[in-house]
Parts: sequence; structure tokens; C-alpha cells
Amino acid sequence: MISGREPWNVHPCGDDGHSDHPPFQIDGNFGGPAGLAEALLQSHRSEDDLPLIELIPALPPLWNEGAIKGLLAHGGVTVDLAWKDGRVASATFTASRDRDVSVTGPAIVAERLPTKR
Repeated sequence: MISGREPWNVHPCGDDGHSDHPPFQIDGNFGGPAGLAEALLQSHRSEDDLPLIELIPALPPLWNEGAIKGLLAHGGVTVDLAWKDGRVASATFTASRDRDVSVTGPAIVAERLPTKR
């Protein structure tokens, strides 16, 4: 669950970001939360042959601070993330197997990090 101010409330949504109106709409119920996750973490690129994890690449202006747990990056890396004043405050990476990754985001110089299971 995302903490902070929820800008998606311009359209009827539940606390989980899913559409509140019937009938069940697959594009609204899965596409919306997927878009929100992409605003917080992107991992479809690589740098120097390492997976590149971009933290808060498209943070909505109303989300000045917040936290989320359990975002899954490409390559089996789970990310728990907190931000404040539009910058990464903390991030924890847990990999399904030992590997190196590159990480970038606001106020972060791209770093090569080893991840452990």
C-alpha cells in the first residue's frame, strides 16, 4: 500500500487504487496500479550489462513523501522504498539470487550494489 497523498482520487477508487465502479474492469484494476508502480520504480533498462533500477523516476508532485514495500524489479529483486522531500530516504533490495545491480534516482549517483538472498 502506498502511503502519502493519493492523486488518483479524481476517479472513484478504493484505498488499494482499484476501480470502485462495476463491472470489474481489468484495465482499470490492473493497469492503474501498474502505472503507479512504474512511477516509483523502473527496471527495464541495463547499464554496463547490469540491471538498472531507477527509484522514483516519475514521482507525482503530490507524493512529497511516502513509502512502499514489495515492488518487484526485473531479475527477481524486491525493493522496499521510502522517500521524503521528493528524494529517496531509504531503499532495501532483496534478490532471489546473488547478483549485482545498478541503482539510480533523485540525489543518488548511480551505484553498483551487490544484492544477497
